[in-house]
Formats: sequence, C-alpha cells, structure tokens
Amino acid sequence: MRNYTLDAMKGFAILCVVWGHVVFESLGTQGSIHNVSYNIVSSFEMPVFFVVSGYLLYKTLPKIEKHYDWIKNKAIFLLIPHYIVDVLVYLIPLWVSFLRLAVPNYTFPVWLAQAMFLNQGEWFLWTLFIILVLLSYVAMNRKFWLCLGATVFITLLPTRNFPDLFGIKDVQYYLPFTIVGLLIARYSFKKYWIIIFCALAYVPVMIWMRWQGGWVYNPLTSITQGIGQEFTRVLEAICGTSVVFCLGYLLRRTFVMKWLGQNSLGIYITSFLFIGLGIGHGILHALVGFVIVLCISISLTLLFSRVKKLNRWFPQGAKI
Repeated sequence: MRNYTLDAMKGFAILCVVWGHVVFESLGTQGSIHNVSYNIVSSFEMPVFFVVSGYLLYKTLPKIEKHYDWIKNKAIFLLIPHYIVDVLVYLIPLWVSFLRLAVPNYTFPVWLAQAMFLNQGEWFLWTLFIILVLLSYVAMNRKFWLCLGATVFITLLPTRNFPDLFGIKDVQYYLPFTIVGLLIARYSFKKYWIIIFCALAYVPVMIWMRWQGGWVYNPLTSITQGIGQEFTRVLEAICGTSVVFCLGYLLRRTFVMKWLGQNSLGIYITSFLFIGLGIGHGILHALVGFVIVLCISISLTLLFSRVKKLNRWFPQGAKI
C-alpha cells in the first residue's frame, strides 16, 4: 500500500526547495544568509528527501531479484536527468541571456570539469544515487551492523579542506539522514511521541544554531566551532524533518500535497531550469518568481507525464 504521509512530506519539501532556490537567486548569498525563511527551509528541505529515500530503500529491497539490474535502473532514473540538466545549465544561458543558470565566465572546459568531477547542477540526484548504492549493499548484507559501521565511517573522513570531488562532501552530510530512514523502516519505528518531541524542539534548536553563528553560509572560524555547528545542523535537520512528518501526516489525504509528492522529481528537475526567470531583487520579487517557477514546473510535469517514454521520471501522480 502506498504511504500517503510520505507523499505529503515530499510535497511540502519540494515547495520548500523551490522557495529556497528562488530566494537565493533573488537575494544572493549575503541576502539569503540573513533571510529567516531561507534559513528555515534550507535546514530540512533536502534531509527530508534522504530520510524518505532511506525508508523506501529498505521497503523495496525484498523485491530486488538482480542487484546489478537494480543499480542500472537507479542510474537511469537518477543520473540521466542529472547530466541532461548539467548540459542545459551550460547551453540555455547562451541562448536566453536573462536565464541566470550558470556562472557567466564558465568556459566549456571549466564547465565540463565541473559537471563531471565537482557534482554541479542537479547535485541531489548524483548524491542520492551514490548513497542508495552504498546502503543497498549494507541492507542486503547479513552482517548489517558491521557494514553499516563501515559506511558511517565515510561520514567521519576529514574532507573539510579537500575539493568536493564527485560530491563526497554532500554524500558525507546526507548519508546519516538516509540511514535514519533505513533504520526506521528496518525496526518498524512507531514511537510517534519521539517524533512529536523532536518537532517541538525544532525552534529551540534553530535558535541555538543561530546563537552559534551558524547561518547557512557563514565561514567556520575554528575546528571546534565547526564540529559544534555540524552537530547542531544535523540535529536541526532531524527536528525539521520531524516537523515535516507531522505536517505530512495531517495533510496525507490532501490531493494537492499527494500529487506534489508523487511528482516531486519532475518538479525538481524542471524548476531548476527556470529559477532565474524574470526575478528581480527583493522578497516580493522572490514571491512572484516562486509562483512563476512553480506554475511552469507543474505545467511541464503534467505535459511530460503524458509521454510514455518519460513516465519513469514524470509519473501520472495521484488520481482524484
């Protein structure tokens, strides 16, 4: 049976993703640092997807007959749109100058290196693919905790001063959230009072994070401060994900949220290409841009869902 709470969670999260992208495009780095809404949504928007992915990974593993074919299908599902968007991010600004999708001074060799080695563009798809492949071996192995410990060790590697080759830093940060989702599915976690407690703790933890000086793009001044901020940031993301779970549970019967959740991949892929469309500076411009981008991405998702060969990425979604 389909879990509509998860669909509603993804539906709310994809709205937060689009809003975060539009606000960042409208206000820039410095403006986003001091924008409360941006810091709120950026604290949990992507961790929600990784927690849900970990949960669904464990639920679908018993259906896997050939692991190699499963990995191949995941590569088609996640990496093809990742690289297609990478190509479009480079080409579209050359054709339509007011779509600000890439760094203006990118030359073709620099763009190629960025796309192939530095995990640009739809980074979420690449990161999710790597994490799912890693955890699929963990979940299918009889020595579960040994393999899980080896996987968690990856998150502890000291990569702060190294380039983000193949998105290793994103893998390190989001791997724990996917593991949380996997463990929830493995042990049929139903102690909802813990989730409610974490949801209620979100605001105090967020205030604590700000008190530490942990605005999203603030530089770290020391190793000790960095460790403290990373721990608080993970805790903030878990509490924020708990808030989204509570909202998802309350909205699980809402058609709009179910549809958005079931089509979140298509909205994510298409919205990325139109983030800079007609957006000026300021929060009002961001609000207008949010509506424009959301309308375009939903329209394209509805259109592409009618094409049989694209149903893998653009499913029909919820039915009325």
